[in-house]
Amino acid sequence: MRVSVNQQNLPQFFENKSGLVYNIKRAEIKLVGFLATNNLPFTLMDTLCPLLKDVAPDSEILKGIATKRTKATEIMKLTTGKHFKLKLSEKLTTPGSFFSLVLDETTDRSTTKQSALTVPFYNEDEKCVKTHFLDIIETPSGTADNLYMCIQNCLKDHSIPLENFVGFSSDTTHVMVGKSHSVFSLLKDKNPASTASKACLKLPTSVEDLLRDLGAHFSRSFARKCALIEFQKYFQTEIHSILKPSNTRWLSLNSCVDRVLEQYPALEAYLKELVFEDPSKTSNEMLKTMNNCYTKIYLEFLSYVLSLLTEFNILFQSEAPLLYKLKSEVERLLTNNVSNYIELKYVKSLTNIFEVDKTNPHHFEKQDNIYIGMEASESILLIKSSTTTQDLDIFYNSCLNFYIELVKEIKSRFNFVVSDPLFDMIKIVDPAHAQSFKTKSSKPIFIRFPILNNIVKQQLTEQE
Repeated sequence: MRVSVNQQNLPQFFENKSGLVYNIKRAEIKLVGFLATNNLPFTLMDTLCPLLKDVAPDSEILKGIATKRTKATEIMKLTTGKHFKLKLSEKLTTPGSFFSLVLDETTDRSTTKQSALTVPFYNEDEKCVKTHFLDIIETPSGTADNLYMCIQNCLKDHSIPLENFVGFSSDTTHVMVGKSHSVFSLLKDKNPASTASKACLKLPTSVEDLLRDLGAHFSRSFARKCALIEFQKYFQTEIHSILKPSNTRWLSLNSCVDRVLEQYPALEAYLKELVFEDPSKTSNEMLKTMNNCYTKIYLEFLSYVLSLLTEFNILFQSEAPLLYKLKSEVERLLTNNVSNYIELKYVKSLTNIFEVDKTNPHHFEKQDNIYIGMEASESILLIKSSTTTQDLDIFYNSCLNFYIELVKEIKSRFNFVVSDPLFDMIKIVDPAHAQSFKTKSSKPIFIRFPILNNIVKQQLTEQE
């Protein structure tokens, strides 16, 4: 094979930055970029370049373009390779640079599977959330263990700490998001779960299993949905679908809980007929759980508590800047949950709710005074005469342990450092706080954030 002595290697391809040669290289890179950004195949270059030359035969730049599928692939590798990955890795290794992972596996039947990893993260330079390609990883098997190890190795190769990882997204296959053994469950075991998720481990697993089994049961069959509608009409409940809890959006469980409570009589009657006509292990377990009088009360308790957490969560999904509300809202959420099981006298004596002794039984309310929500409290009164003291103790202990775990998780996630009065400073941007004149001057904010002096005038800010 003869090799031309004038042939350039790819690194030299990018060195000349003047004249016709540079413009030709620039045009080739732009064409490759056009294919990549529009998700077009590199094979298109085999016909695109000849077409452009035919359209504009007088263009010296187009005459010099000699890029087909192979060269286009190499240009893409070089332009988006180590330099870009290094730059992205630097952004993600900074403490507090939280990111999510989006994983998508190829659907071909080749021996080696490929999975693309993209990273949504907050770009400090551009002051917005960006999504960038991170890497393509290869694995000989598409099992959860292999994919998980590939993700671990990829992050390790780029020196990206897993501690900064906060979210995961993929398709809904069992390998990716199954609750027993999946990429999601393995990542979740490695990283702390949501506050609600941790707290719910203190409740009987049958309750969450019921929600997931009901969601799966009706999601797979149109005939089952139609059969349920007949019972909904009979019991005069709303014709609503049964929702399926999401593995990657845990607080969606609140909507699922409320939907099951709304449809409880219709669902119970539907399952009785199903077990009679076509019994199975899953349908028997669902009916057994629904026949337990405490199941509905647990769901009513969850509906109350999860509504508090969802309200807090939704508040900070707003597009408006609400950082100044963070500390006060966390304090409010913490106080609400602490007051549900700790004596109010002790709670009021605290100058800082974060100093609460959450596990000291000496401060706990008596069992009957533990607040579990209006609906759950009324349901407990209805069954109190017909249930055993032991079952009642188990229920209240589960709710108590739920609250203790919830308070523990909230405190661990929102650790407002005493030495940095940032959150107390920025209260002044809240109109209600500003009008109370509790803070006399905005000067501490300008000291804490000197960059503001380049944007606004201190005196005008003070007057406003």
